[in-house]
Amino acid sequence: MTTVSRRSLLLQSVAVVGLSGLAGGAIAHTARAADIKYGPSTSFSFDALIKRAKWLAKQEYKRTPVAAPQQIEALDYDAHWQIRFRKEQSLYPAARSAPVELFHPGRFFPEPVNIHEVSGGESRQVIYDRSFFDMPEDSPARHLPEDTGFAGFRVMRPGGKPDWISFLGASYFRADGPLGQYGLSARGLAINTGLAEPEEFPRFTDIWLGPPQEEGDTLTAWALLDGPSVTGAYQFGLRDKNDLPGQLVTVKCHIFMRKSVKRIGIAPLTSMYWYAERDRGQDHAHDWRPEIHDSDGLAIKTGHGERIWRALWNNHQGVETSSFFDENPDGFGLIQRDRNFEHYQDDGVFYNRRPSVWVEP
Repeated sequence: MTTVSRRSLLLQSVAVVGLSGLAGGAIAHTARAADIKYGPSTSFSFDALIKRAKWLAKQEYKRTPVAAPQQIEALDYDAHWQIRFRKEQSLYPAARSAPVELFHPGRFFPEPVNIHEVSGGESRQVIYDRSFFDMPEDSPARHLPEDTGFAGFRVMRPGGKPDWISFLGASYFRADGPLGQYGLSARGLAINTGLAEPEEFPRFTDIWLGPPQEEGDTLTAWALLDGPSVTGAYQFGLRDKNDLPGQLVTVKCHIFMRKSVKRIGIAPLTSMYWYAERDRGQDHAHDWRPEIHDSDGLAIKTGHGERIWRALWNNHQGVETSSFFDENPDGFGLIQRDRNFEHYQDDGVFYNRRPSVWVEP
C-alpha cells in the first residue's frame, strides 16, 4: 500500500490537498423530485472504503462493461451537448446551497460511474433514469438500457448559477477559479506519463457524495479508484470561495498497487498550451489569436524557500520532460500568469480568465 500523507494543493483558482483517512455519513433525502430512485441502504465510511480498495488490489482487474456501446458511441460532442440534466432532479447531499447535477455518459466518457448519497453513516446508490435528462426526440440516448449509469457530477451554485467544480472522465476533476472560467484539470493519479508506452488512466468507478467533514467545506466526495495497475480510496473536501480567491479541494487518499509501474504521479495536473508570444512561430499562421494556452508555466516553491519558474512551450519534435529534485517541497502548480485580454483577443473562451492551480503538500 502507498499512503500519501496530508498534502494540500491550493491554487489561485483550484486547490488540491493531499491524503490520509476519515469517515463518512444516514440518509436524509428531502425536497427533491419524487421519482428519483435509490438502491438499498448500506453502511459507509472512509475506513471501509480504504479496506475495499486494499481488497480490490488483490483481485484481477476487470474493466467495467459499457451499456449499449454503439448507442454510447453515437453520443458525440454535439449529441451529448444536447442532453441536459433537469434541475428539478438535482441531488442535495450536503445542503440546499450546493445542488448536484449528474453527467450523462457519452463517446468520450462511456464507462459508468456509480453515484451514491451519504448521510449518517449510510449510503444509497442513485439509480440511472432517463427522466433525469432532457434530450431531443432523436437522441441515441433514448435507446439506452436502464443500467446505463452516469458519467460524473458537478456542483452548482444556488439560484440557477453555473457549476463551480466537476468530476468527469477517468480521475479528472476541475474548478472554475475566481474568474468563473474552466481551464486546466487535476487528476487523482497519473501512471506512466511521458513514456514511450501508452499512459494508463485509472478511473473513479464509484463516487459518494455527502455533507462536509471539515468546517468551512461545502460538501464531501469520496471515490474508489480502479485501474490495471492500481486501486485507491479518496476523500475530497470541496470548498467554494468563502474566504478564498477561488476554490479549495482537500484530498486524502490511500493507494494500493496491483503491479509495479515505471512512473507514478501524485497530484498530477493537466493543461493545454499551443503557443504564446515568444514561440508562436508558424502556428500563428493557422490562427488569428496572439496566444492560445490555459497555463503560462510551472511554478515551484522548494522546501528551502527557493522559487522556480519554468515557462511552458510547444515542442513539435516530440515529448520533452523537465525534472526537478527536492525534499518536502512547499508547493507547485500550473499558473496562468498573463491576464491581459489583449494578449489573447478571444471573447469566446477567455484564455485570460483561465484558472491556476497550486498544490501544497
